Amino acid sequence: MANIILAQGTGVTWTTALYQSGLLTHTNGTRYILKNNGLEKTLDISLGVERSSDLIGSATIFDAYVAFIDASGNHLLTTDTMSFHSQDFTGPNGTPTASGLKQVFLKIPASFVMPGRLAVAYRSRASSSQTTGFFVVHEERAIPVVVETQFDGPDNICSEATYTITYPGTITLENATGIASLTALGNNQWKITKTGSINGVVTLKSQQQYDKYTKTVEIGSMLPTSIDGNNILNAGSHSFILNNSSLENTIVWNARSQSNNVSITTFDNGNFIQVNVSNWNPYGNNQIILEVTITSPCGESTTLTRTLGAGYGGPIEET
Repeated sequence: MANIILAQGTGVTWTTALYQSGLLTHTNGTRYILKNNGLEKTLDISLGVERSSDLIGSATIFDAYVAFIDASGNHLLTTDTMSFHSQDFTGPNGTPTASGLKQVFLKIPASFVMPGRLAVAYRSRASSSQTTGFFVVHEERAIPVVVETQFDGPDNICSEATYTITYPGTITLENATGIASLTALGNNQWKITKTGSINGVVTLKSQQQYDKYTKTVEIGSMLPTSIDGNNILNAGSHSFILNNSSLENTIVWNARSQSNNVSITTFDNGNFIQVNVSNWNPYGNNQIILEVTITSPCGESTTLTRTLGAGYGGPIEET
């Protein structure tokens, strides 16, 4: 739960606590980040009214609600309307010029995803017999609602690929010199093109007014050059990782030994493994050979071999 003041001043004041059956974020009251995560969101709002001193003792009634307002000014989602009478401006919760707070809820359906703003709408009535009147939106402290950028496109490209970017900000391609170029196609689509023989990793970035969103894209084949990990000198589980590999690669491991029972457990699509050695004879030949073949999505492949363990005379020289 986090409380933030969304509006205050002559006329209306409100605070809100943000809840959700998942992750809901905002930052310093500057904006509300609406996440497209398929979850319903509920804003738990404490709503109150301030009045000028010349209204103390009057029968003036204030009505107020909180609204989700789109760019055209339409109130697409609203809370219940709360009415504030003279008794709401008394203790213990109220003062002569500030009412006590009343709780309202703004429910945002799971399928509701769009930018806009959150603001209070309010009106005053001379008495309870007056049932009509225009609501005024308190814009001075309205909270912008922003939607996080979403990238739709591959994580690895061999020559070129098109990306659809929903709710984009300013779109750029970083760390791409000599590797790839970016072309705007219109209709929220951009194309990344491999520009030379250099393989590498670039970053597709969307810079909104307040927030930055990125997607990492591998250009060409990301083939490892070594199997990293400590030598094996006893029974147990031993960890190894492929240097500078990719989760997009197809990886096939093999381990063999003349005198040890050896098996492999793979993680992260084979980029990380555990070599399981179930027996160890300190006086025998415990040489273990690891071999891995890596094939990239672009069809390039490499095979790496590493010799581990110990021979009859002690630890062997690794290769």
